Amino acid sequence: MPDSGVQLLWALMAGTTALLVFAVGLVLSMVLGQRRYLFAERRRLEELQHAEHRYMELFNNVSDIVYVHSLDGTILEINEAAKRCVGIPSDEIVDKKLNNLLLPRSGRRIDRYLREIQQEGSMRGVIGFRTAGGRKVVLEFESSLVKRNGQAVSVRGICRDITDRRAAEQAFAAEKERLRVTLRSIDDGVIAADMSGRVMLMSRSAETITGVRVEQAVGKHLEEILPLREITRGTPITEFVDSVVTGEAVFGNNGAAIFLGGDGKERLIAGTGSLITDGARRHIGIVVAFRDITEKKRMEEELTSSARMESVGLLAGGLAHDFNNILASVLGSLSVAKELAEPESEIRELLDEAIQGVFGARGLTRQLLTLSAGEPPVLRTASMAEVITESACLSLRGSNVRCELHLPEELWPVDADVAQMNQVFTNLFINADQAMPMGGTIRIVGKNEEIHESTVGPLPAGRYIHIGIIDEGVGIPEEHIGRIFEPFYTTKDKGTGLGLASVLSVVTGHGGRVEVHSTTGKGTSFDLYLPASDGEVKRERPVEPVGTGGEGRILVIDDDQGVRRATQKMLKVMGYATTVTDNETAGVALYIDALQRGEPFDIVLMDLTIPGGSGGIQGVRSLLEFDPDVRVVAVSGYFDGGDPKNLRCDGFKAFLPKPFSIQELRSVLGAIDQPAS
Repeated sequence: MPDSGVQLLWALMAGTTALLVFAVGLVLSMVLGQRRYLFAERRRLEELQHAEHRYMELFNNVSDIVYVHSLDGTILEINEAAKRCVGIPSDEIVDKKLNNLLLPRSGRRIDRYLREIQQEGSMRGVIGFRTAGGRKVVLEFESSLVKRNGQAVSVRGICRDITDRRAAEQAFAAEKERLRVTLRSIDDGVIAADMSGRVMLMSRSAETITGVRVEQAVGKHLEEILPLREITRGTPITEFVDSVVTGEAVFGNNGAAIFLGGDGKERLIAGTGSLITDGARRHIGIVVAFRDITEKKRMEEELTSSARMESVGLLAGGLAHDFNNILASVLGSLSVAKELAEPESEIRELLDEAIQGVFGARGLTRQLLTLSAGEPPVLRTASMAEVITESACLSLRGSNVRCELHLPEELWPVDADVAQMNQVFTNLFINADQAMPMGGTIRIVGKNEEIHESTVGPLPAGRYIHIGIIDEGVGIPEEHIGRIFEPFYTTKDKGTGLGLASVLSVVTGHGGRVEVHSTTGKGTSFDLYLPASDGEVKRERPVEPVGTGGEGRILVIDDDQGVRRATQKMLKVMGYATTVTDNETAGVALYIDALQRGEPFDIVLMDLTIPGGSGGIQGVRSLLEFDPDVRVVAVSGYFDGGDPKNLRCDGFKAFLPKPFSIQELRSVLGAIDQPAS
């Protein structure tokens, strides 16, 4: 074979071999690629399976219920949380309608829910569910549409059991409402604040006391809403919140402090502050509880003063009784001596001066009796304008003080003891005069007032006249003003301490009230409230003078020897035959004996108060049993049995207070219808 043929053959064989190698390589490459593909697909499938497993773990282990339902409300998918929450396995819920699973009354709400979620695209709300055990649970849900290619295909969402939370919220709301009602109903003011003292809550009473509404107070500091001052020193209390934080605190001294309200009036406030803690005993705020004790404190002081007055009154009554017996003996003897003295003699003038001195002492004892309620008011309907005008003219005569009277003609009348009221206004005018040694003006203002319940202290509602007496004097220091009505308390060198005490006693005895306001260096005002009368003003008729002599037999019953002796002397000078005894038992026996002998007594003067005896009331009753026509005059230096006019109901014909002069004795005896001699 020629060389060219061999070369061609080798060339063909080389090409065939290369083609075979290429083919084999191609096949191997395809096989290897398929294996890699299959391996990758298996790896992806494993990852998908793993992801699905993880998804199902998360889907079933999440604490909230996750669900998918169709547009008509059929459950397509739901996790295992449904079983934990409502006690129904998920496979028993799938393919069920929502209407069949929820509470019967939820049907209409489900229909509305399905319509609205397709319209809105998402929805949240609360719905009720009945568990397998029959327990009602409350579920909070949030759903949204699932769309594919712009078309809604299903609804998916999540819900959780809020039954316990809803119960806690309802319990909290109920507790909050109970707290609100409680705070509204209690009289104490309550303010809650945070730890820095910023106000968070106030009760209605706190609003009333402070004058600040809760919406104005919230966020402000407690000490701005409730500014307090010490009672004794008047210094501001600025560390109250700090003292609450460090431990329970009280207002000022003994739990009370002065509060200056928005109306400018000072009030006495009592209260405490305490910490608020949560369940972990952490301090989360402070609460302050307080009350206005101004009126209570005033009433306590009045009760204390009343008890003190009662004690002093008992002492004063006893002293007045004994002192009046002494004065009766002295005045009676002086009156007899004056009757026996020559009309123009010097000794008669001296006796007049002595008698005037006894009258002055009698006025003092009558003030004591007023304090002891031993000299009750003899009431008649009178014009206080006339009483005040007369008292002012007499009290301020010769004074350098000017008096301005502002008393309207239509000022209502008052049922009053005119003599006691004269004493009241005389004392007040003299005090005002003495408070202005360099001169000044006293303004006396009267007006009619309709007082409602508790408008003026403890006065009952009704019609009153209000008399204001205002001076421009030195004023009363704050440390003294609380004691000015105490008996025997005075800051004057020559004062007795009975003037204002008797003012208070008389006014309260008439059912009224006295208030005093004073500023040192500017003056003092006394405000008197007296119950108005529906009656007409009664004018007292002048006493007609009676004869100087008398005839008949008179029995004197008195335990005091000096009084018996003085009375017997006066009666002898007047022309009466007199028999005396020291007790009502002996007196009754003497009267009965004289009656049986045909020599009856014409008049009996009987002391109402006889130590160791049953007294004049029982004595006159005993006499009336034997002689219904007996004429008995009640005599007393201390009478606490009410209006002396009531003595007529007990059988007395007249009342004669000790001490009495011969002229007063003659007037009383002359007024009695005596039998002809």
